[in-house]
Amino acid sequence: LPGEGVAVAEPLRRRLGVDVTVDNDANLAALAESRIGAAAGADPVVMLTLGTGIGMGIVIGGQIYRGMGFAGEVGHVTVDPEGERCPCGRQGCWETRVSGRCLDTEARRLLGDTAAAGDLVEAARGGVTGAVDVLAEAGRWLAVGVEALVLTLDPAVVVVGGAAAAAGDLLLGPARARLASTEGAHHRRSLALTAGILGADAGAIGAAIRAGE
Repeated sequence: LPGEGVAVAEPLRRRLGVDVTVDNDANLAALAESRIGAAAGADPVVMLTLGTGIGMGIVIGGQIYRGMGFAGEVGHVTVDPEGERCPCGRQGCWETRVSGRCLDTEARRLLGDTAAAGDLVEAARGGVTGAVDVLAEAGRWLAVGVEALVLTLDPAVVVVGGAAAAAGDLLLGPARARLASTEGAHHRRSLALTAGILGADAGAIGAAIRAGE
């Protein structure tokens, strides 16, 4: 988005007459899933949102972890230096191999120009071999990045949300298979890799939770 240092909260606060807080949608979705969703009661929690790209929220001790303000931009970690160009201008970013946008592209390739990720998932559930293979490959690329997060943060739960999460075990099963061989997996507490349960409302629910604190 254009602009730098754009004031958002204060003009809205004046106009609406209520307190306004601005936050990242993946952070808020992670907060919601960690409090009342798929990771309720777990700590630490990582949430990945697979949509246009890959967003991430980290919740430690019940609170969003921000680093110096921008923690969680894992979609732009390089996983394939010889891979395709990312919209950010870099090459081989993680989100060029697994995201809602990637699955939309594959859906159009397999099913026609108007198809999207949801159609690809439905085709895979119907047993269309090509669609199953695409989701399995996406799951393996998902695991490449999750593996690094596991080795770095050692979360109790990784929640996957966003458009691609509707694929469920078609996506997560292949990812879990790779993660089973991650270094230390035989003595580390078992990682739960699961789909979010709050759906498209997760960010809004997280915003409501944050507004009430």
